[in-house]
Amino acid sequence: MKSRPATYAASAMLAVTSIVMLAPTSALAEMFDHNGSLMIVNYDHRDIRYDTPSDRMGSLVRPGDPAFTGRIQRRGKIEGTAYVYKKGCNFIFYKVSGRYDPAIPGYVMTGAAPIRAKKGCDVVGYTMKSPNARLVYVDIAEKEKREQDDYARSVYETESDPNWMQGFKDPTGKK
Repeated sequence: MKSRPATYAASAMLAVTSIVMLAPTSALAEMFDHNGSLMIVNYDHRDIRYDTPSDRMGSLVRPGDPAFTGRIQRRGKIEGTAYVYKKGCNFIFYKVSGRYDPAIPGYVMTGAAPIRAKKGCDVVGYTMKSPNARLVYVDIAEKEKREQDDYARSVYETESDPNWMQGFKDPTGKK
């Protein structure tokens, strides 16, 4: 009987771990791509965070670091604060706004991004010419769905052609 509390504690810990691990796949969170980094858009928490930073990001960001916080309408408007990182410096935040663009598909946000001093961490101004002034988050699930739909459509169009079997051997042996 003495081992029961330990068993319950282990079960509770496993349950909490499972919930945390399942959070990105909930109906209120979706996976997006941002310049090769896998991102979690969490509508409940009103943020976008790094799940798997790209190799190019190196040790600049870690899983869970914020990329955006603010108002996010699923497949709608988005506005709030974006975060930019520089090695050896604290992150800097700046205002951005935008919307979900179905043509991409994904969120596109714009805002004057901070300009850092060449040496050091000071912000010396803001610009719309920085790569950080236009942020694009590609909706992975929607992009994959469209690619599958395009493939299915191409197969249907190919097999709808009355001559689609031309060049294949007739399985009955007839010509």
